[in-house]
Formats: sequence, structure tokens, C-alpha cells
Amino acid sequence: MLFNHKITVYVIIFLCHQFLFSQDKLIPKDSSTVLSGIVTPPKNKTAKFFHRLVFKPAKSQKIKKKIIVPKHLKVEGKIIRNIIITTLDPFGYSDSDIDKIPKNWSERTGNRAHLKSKKIAIKNLLLFSKNKRYSLLEIKESERILRAQNFINRVTITEKLAAPKSDSVDVFVRVLDSWSSIPKFNISNSKTGLGLKERNFFGLGHQLDYYYSNRKSDGKEANNISYLT
Repeated sequence: MLFNHKITVYVIIFLCHQFLFSQDKLIPKDSSTVLSGIVTPPKNKTAKFFHRLVFKPAKSQKIKKKIIVPKHLKVEGKIIRNIIITTLDPFGYSDSDIDKIPKNWSERTGNRAHLKSKKIAIKNLLLFSKNKRYSLLEIKESERILRAQNFINRVTITEKLAAPKSDSVDVFVRVLDSWSSIPKFNISNSKTGLGLKERNFFGLGHQLDYYYSNRKSDGKEANNISYLT
């Protein structure tokens, strides 16, 4: 079912954008570069949504809204009783606002075609663990490491005392995913190619890169695939 949803999304993306036709000498080595060259978003709202799935928006001159970072409790040295990890789909959710949910069709459709990060993938990146002493330095460094992953958009780590004046603390990790599936396609006078780059394969944080090409002169086909853990 998930595969069918993703296929639907890719077909819509395909219809919303024109193929790029170029001469052999202008073909980039990486076909994903072809996509990044198309930066003008379409006017249609639905097409514009899928455009944002693939392309990063140009830097705006407007002043960005200040992000309020939650303050950490003074619980240094207390024992970590539980670690509660929550992973969120990329559209309509917030890492810091638990009440925010998707409100429109485009956000819900994008989320249905996305497989959330597995909790184990997040846990393996944390520098702190259950039954160990709380260290704010480890908390902040874990946040930095998580944000550095290309399949993660934002992350917020907070803590709560198990009880008033308790010597134990619960740590909450909320992760907002990035859109992880990048389709690649290219048509030229000499060959046709298409592929997919998945930056969060099955929610494990692994990267799968596949590209198929067909040379028009002799019909020779090639399949390139790589997998990084």
C-alpha cells in the first residue's frame, strides 16, 4: 500500500513538471542536478505543494520568525527513568507544538506517502540512555547530531521529573521528519534515465540510490544502485 501511495505521488510530480531536454554536451553527470535546475514553482496550489517536496525554496529576504527553544530543567545528574521517542510525518506537524496537526489535503496526502523514521533509528543516534545520569551536554549534542541527519527536519528534546523532588527524570524526544524520497529523471537525444533516491529507507535512516538508463543508439540498458547504512 505504501509503495502504491509513493508511485501516485511520483506520477503527480512527473505531470506537474516538464521533462528537461538537452544536448549530450549539456547533460549533467548526476541527473538529480537536472531537477535542481527547475526552480520556478507552478501557480497551481497542488502542483506547488509537490514542487516543494523536491526543491528547496530560494532564500527569502524576509525576516524569519524567531524560534523559541524550550528551556531545559535543572536536572543535571538525575537518573534517566524513561526515554520517550516520537517521530512525526513531515507535513503539518511540529516538533515543539503537540497540538499542531495537518489541516489540508496536500499535507495529509504527502504524509500518507511517507514512512516515518523508526524509533530505533533515532535511539541509535542518542548519546544518553536509560538508567544513566542526565547530562545537559549530552542532550544538546544529541539534538545537534539528529538535526544533522538529512532525513530529519527538526528535533526537540525536553525532560520532566518523574515526581516532585524526584531523583529520576523522563526524557522526551520529538523528531519531525524531512521528505525523504527524491525522484530523478532525464531525457536527452542520446538516452533516457529515471531513478529514485530514498534518504530514509523503510524509516531506518539508511540511504538507497537507484538509477536506470537506456541508451537510444543501441538500446543498451544500465542499472546503478547503492545502499548506505
